[in-house]
Amino acid sequence: MFISLLLARRVKVSNIFQQGPHRSLLGHHDVHRHRPLVNKILCQSCTQHYQTAVGETTGAKTIKGSSRHPHGMDYLNLISAFPQQLADAKKICRDIRLKQKPGAIIICGMGSSGTVGDIIHNLDCSAPLAVNKTDHLPAFVDQSTLVFLISYTGNTPEIIRCGEHAIKRKARAVAITSGGQLLRFAQQHNIPSFTLPAGHFPHWSISHLLLPVLTILANNQLINTTVEDIEIAITMLSKAQVKDRAEALAHNIGSKTPLIYAGHQLSSAAWHIKESFNRIARQQAFANVFPEISHAEIHALPRNSHIILLRDQTDSPIVEQGMNTLKEEAKAKKIDITELMLRGERPLNKILLAIFFGEHVSFYCAQRSGTLIEKTAQ
Repeated sequence: MFISLLLARRVKVSNIFQQGPHRSLLGHHDVHRHRPLVNKILCQSCTQHYQTAVGETTGAKTIKGSSRHPHGMDYLNLISAFPQQLADAKKICRDIRLKQKPGAIIICGMGSSGTVGDIIHNLDCSAPLAVNKTDHLPAFVDQSTLVFLISYTGNTPEIIRCGEHAIKRKARAVAITSGGQLLRFAQQHNIPSFTLPAGHFPHWSISHLLLPVLTILANNQLINTTVEDIEIAITMLSKAQVKDRAEALAHNIGSKTPLIYAGHQLSSAAWHIKESFNRIARQQAFANVFPEISHAEIHALPRNSHIILLRDQTDSPIVEQGMNTLKEEAKAKKIDITELMLRGERPLNKILLAIFFGEHVSFYCAQRSGTLIEKTAQ
């Protein structure tokens, strides 16, 4: 499986996972065109420690003097360790067996916690599934419904509210959190919970947020993914070479607005990459899904943008037609397109690979703009 990057108005095609020396997508790579690369992180859980470590004791909320957290939480190293994070998360997953198949499944989460629901939605759950990114549950939720309450910090108010609604309707619930109000709520109401390691970046805790849900659904034959698929994904990601290609794409994007588009199979990756641009690079970005794009948005593409097109070899003919029309529209407006073609038979591999690559791109965009990467609650 590989990703090919095809740049509009640049014919060169390059496999981002090729072995051996890196061949830049940019041709002759002019290092002098790059701004100095800086990686700055603020850990809000130990602000004073960080300030002292970088020689600042002013009490300011934003620190701009170091590229490394005193705990060693360098963000590039953090996201590069995604395969190991998935392996670690797998170890804490308990084998929860459901007494009966749920009438419906609701996955409640905001931000990266919500991405978990988006990924599960892409993996063809055999039970009716809803991804809930609001502060209330759908009217159909009852005692036959399985509700996942996901919040890394445990203090996301929308998720606490959903938990209260789940209890009132006697739904079966599972909590996934590192602590906070959600863990206390789960303990108070005897809700099974997965307690995650604390102190991580909430945005990039997707491995620990995803694996408990994935494991429960896989072990109860509710999803078209197995525990073996998880192991294969970890092995695949550990061999992926993405840094150079991601930096090259960040260079091409520059200050333009990224538009991330995909078919249904990769919609979760598109939404997460969009969020990464927003949260990590502090860069406006938008995402949408084919074939819906073909009915309106495709005719209103902003000129100062860069399209990232996530393609799957299993995209339907209707989606393929829409993507081809998009390329024609972009060519007419002289808008650059980067196409990421994901191949392989395992949907989970392709989703996680696209997310892994996209996180690196947003990181390098943050570096180019000198944006401070902050650890914010979620």
